[in-house]
Amino acid sequence: MDPEYQGTGFAKKFFNEAYSKLDKTKDIYLDVFSLNVKGINFYKKVGFFETGKKFFDQKYVNDKGEQLEIQEMVLKHN
Repeated sequence: MDPEYQGTGFAKKFFNEAYSKLDKTKDIYLDVFSLNVKGINFYKKVGFFETGKKFFDQKYVNDKGEQLEIQEMVLKHN
C-alpha cells in the first residue's frame, strides 16, 4: 500500500467491504509474501492466522532472481 494511506484505516474499510460480499459459511484463505510483515500483521488484526504452509512459486522472484517465500493464512468461518 502507498505509505500515504498507511494508518488511515483505508485497508480495513476496503477489507470490510470485500468481506461483506463473501460467503461466511466457508473459510477464507489467502497467500502473502513472508517478507510482507505489515501485510501479515494487518491480516492477523482482522482475524486471519498463519496455517504454517509456506511455499515458493516460480513467477515470484526478487530483482536478484531469488524466489520469494509465500505463506498461507486463513480466516475461519464461525
